[in-house]
Amino acid sequence: MRTPRRLRPPPRAPLRAPIAVWLAVALGALTGTAGPAVADGRPAPAAELAAGRLLVASRDLADPNFSQTVVLLLKHGPEGALGLIVNRRTELPLATLLPELEGIEGRRDPVWEGGPVLRTAFLFLARGIRSAEPPPGLERVLGGIFFGTSAEHLGRLFGGGLAETDLRVYAGHAGWAPGQLEREIRFGGWAVLPATEEIVFSPTPERLWLELSLAGEDRVAAWSRHRGPAAQAERTETTGGSWRAASVQLSPPSAEP
Repeated sequence: MRTPRRLRPPPRAPLRAPIAVWLAVALGALTGTAGPAVADGRPAPAAELAAGRLLVASRDLADPNFSQTVVLLLKHGPEGALGLIVNRRTELPLATLLPELEGIEGRRDPVWEGGPVLRTAFLFLARGIRSAEPPPGLERVLGGIFFGTSAEHLGRLFGGGLAETDLRVYAGHAGWAPGQLEREIRFGGWAVLPATEEIVFSPTPERLWLELSLAGEDRVAAWSRHRGPAAQAERTETTGGSWRAASVQLSPPSAEP
């Protein structure tokens, strides 16, 4: 069973970047450090890739940045893909990291590890917002789940009394350059599954990957049978039968002893 990760607080960085600027950085300037690198190949069909889908890491995915992870896609398009790891809760209290945040007093929200890109930048997921339209500054991911990047909007949610079970703040994110995620899926690195609020806000995130990977492996196996022996031969020839870790990886925050 995975235990919450113990992280040292990184240097504080305010959540002040406008959403348009933040997403431009995330989607427009991605490099190979954003996702686990794989050998080049023809992109896989992207019909299943969209905001609100889950990526469940393969057992063969050895990159420690993404090993046994479940990623919620927030954006997918010609510019690339943007997502959050939703099953890595840390022991670092958000109040320790951002004590000046409006409405944080008395709350026990932990920081969640969202991915290896821009670890000192934060975004958040929220549910339980009773609104037909996305509140100002937030974007709908699926159903009643919204995401945002502004400290002002996060403070409003805290001030409005949104429960800790309905709000999660993530340090960093996962990102892919155009076509990169499709290739990783083609070579068996991820299974694509539909997301639900119950999965994204699971109270037992340490069990999430194992539970979802079983369902994901069934879908990958069915897809492989449909393509036939040529699929395995192509993967073996292109990748040597195993995944390569990203050529340049960002170091995770130092763990406490």
